[in-house]
Amino acid sequence: MFQLANFFVDVSLLRRAPQDLPPSMPVFVLVVLLNVVVATIGIVDMIPGASAMAAAMTDVVFMLVMLRLVLMIQNRSARFVQTATAIFGSGIVLGLIALPLQLTLDPNAQGNDIPAFVSLAYLMLLVWSQLVIAHVLRHALEISFALGVGLALVYSVLSGVTIQALFIGN
Repeated sequence: MFQLANFFVDVSLLRRAPQDLPPSMPVFVLVVLLNVVVATIGIVDMIPGASAMAAAMTDVVFMLVMLRLVLMIQNRSARFVQTATAIFGSGIVLGLIALPLQLTLDPNAQGNDIPAFVSLAYLMLLVWSQLVIAHVLRHALEISFALGVGLALVYSVLSGVTIQALFIGN
């Protein structure tokens, strides 16, 4: 288990690629479930109750659908389990790093009430998470890093807009 956690840390630091992980459906399922749990804990202050878990699951579904589509388009469907496992495993690592930041934020706070260092740290973590997704996609799809960044941003915007519309409203 320690080797697996270390692998996800290495992916999060852009030192390992999804092809370095043997495909394993049980590991994939475990990592997806843990990712949902970490994401739910991180957003429960913004989205109350069971809706937080539904929002986290919506994000997972978005990623899985996007991965399936882009891997099929590139004729690399066999890489799905490894790619998804790498993305969700690194998502757990980054989500655990983000938890202290997310849990210090008051959902009712105005922009001026949030300490600058928390905002900056959270922004840097969000940017880094996009780079990690881009890194994994670059290797899985054999594309440029810039195109991986573009795909990561498309996923994030579509998922974010959908979650905003379904669970946050306003």
